[in-house]
Amino acid sequence: MSHWTHGKNTYVDSVRLSRTQFAEILEDLERSRSQAPDGNRRKGDRQACSAVAGVLLEIEHPGGVMARFIVRPRDISRTGVGFVHGGFVYKGSKVIVTLVMLDREMIVLRGTVVRCRHLKARIHEIGMRFNEPLKADPFAVPAEAEVEPAPAKAEA
Repeated sequence: MSHWTHGKNTYVDSVRLSRTQFAEILEDLERSRSQAPDGNRRKGDRQACSAVAGVLLEIEHPGGVMARFIVRPRDISRTGVGFVHGGFVYKGSKVIVTLVMLDREMIVLRGTVVRCRHLKARIHEIGMRFNEPLKADPFAVPAEAEVEPAPAKAEA
């Protein structure tokens, strides 16, 4: 899927990886984390969420211009989410992610980019901190979920 239309907005798949390629990136990330001398420095319990599609990212650029992408989630906690994106994002950028619930309900979360790490080629690992911690863990992005894309609008 190269793009997805939701409402009036079109989201572009900046990652453009197959399931196999994405799984290899996740394996590399886990391997590097387990070999790091400081291990996992994160304080919150994180859940894996390796959905192939279905997480929508909106980045607010200076001047209020919004860029919209489909990204691949890595993990999530009450305080933030990690995801793989096909481009660099400045630390401090204001972002909105829309997560797909098990029942296909969507949850919109606002926050700030706290980390952007280059992985390879155009692929980056992004860490986002939510503006407000979640009160509970009311959602999960299923590992094998794939959002049914809305019919794309014909381009004129």
